Amino acid sequence: MSEQSLDESMEETLAEIKGRAEEEVEEETTDEVIDEPVTEVEAPVEEPVSETPAEEVEEEPAEEPVFEDPSIANPPTTWRAGPKSKWAALDPEVRAEIRKRELDVSNGFSQYKQKVDSFNEMEAVLKPYEAMIQAENSTANDVISSMMKSAYILRQGQMGQKVQMIGQLAQDYGFINQLRAYLTQGAIPQPQQPQGMSADEVRTLLQQDRQESEQKRQDYEVTQQVSSFQNAQNEDGSLLYPYFENVRSLMAAMIEANPSLGLEDAYNNALWASDETRPFVEQQTSSQSQAKAHTEKAKKASQANVRKKSSHAAEQPEPTGSVEDTMAETMRKIKSRNN
Repeated sequence: MSEQSLDESMEETLAEIKGRAEEEVEEETTDEVIDEPVTEVEAPVEEPVSETPAEEVEEEPAEEPVFEDPSIANPPTTWRAGPKSKWAALDPEVRAEIRKRELDVSNGFSQYKQKVDSFNEMEAVLKPYEAMIQAENSTANDVISSMMKSAYILRQGQMGQKVQMIGQLAQDYGFINQLRAYLTQGAIPQPQQPQGMSADEVRTLLQQDRQESEQKRQDYEVTQQVSSFQNAQNEDGSLLYPYFENVRSLMAAMIEANPSLGLEDAYNNALWASDETRPFVEQQTSSQSQAKAHTEKAKKASQANVRKKSSHAAEQPEPTGSVEDTMAETMRKIKSRNN
């Protein structure tokens, strides 16, 4: 009985010890939970969505119409007819570059032309004395050089140089005695025979002068007419006679052979006569010619058809019923004409 009570007593003691241990564990756990700070989790703040305006689409400005530079409307006048006909198909930038190049070359030629013109003028001045220069076995350059040296001495030389040069000239050209008489007596001895031109020679010279003036006036008028014809333009700025330079010499020959021929007629005739320009003229006028030919053919056909219809209508039998009746009536009329 006592041993059972002891066992029971030990069981109870163990139960109490376990109970206390469990309570202590619970208290410690509770304390740890209580002592630990509670951190609040902040809810994410939603940022206000800013409404961005839709990107405005900038409207591209309408392209302004590009007007072609009138200076590139026509091809260079020195080109052959074939390239001229293809000028309009070239890109405007290419045409502008070609025009610039042509102007550069033209300006270069202009500078040389001025020198050539000066030379031609000098040659015209020396032309009347060409025979004399050649007779002295000299050249134009020698003559000009000698004259300029003499002019320099007379203007800038010393007095002794001037007197010596005049004396030498008088000696060389055979008037030393006349010069001496003039210096000593103050007068030139009169020659036994009158010098100078006669009245007839003066009239002849004046006549030649008038003729030369008239010829120059006519040449100027012709030059103006040719220039106006060459530069005539259509409403769009293109040349009215684009192949003028290509047939210019041929036109001149035609007008020389027939002076009554006008510039426009000579131009049109030369276009057809030139092997270079004829193909392009034929190409341009073929459509017009074909249209004209078709029109004339249609008119003739229409007139012939009217005549045929009128004559045929007189002989056309009037229908009398069936086809057999009509044929019978026709045969009857033919037999009656034969009778």
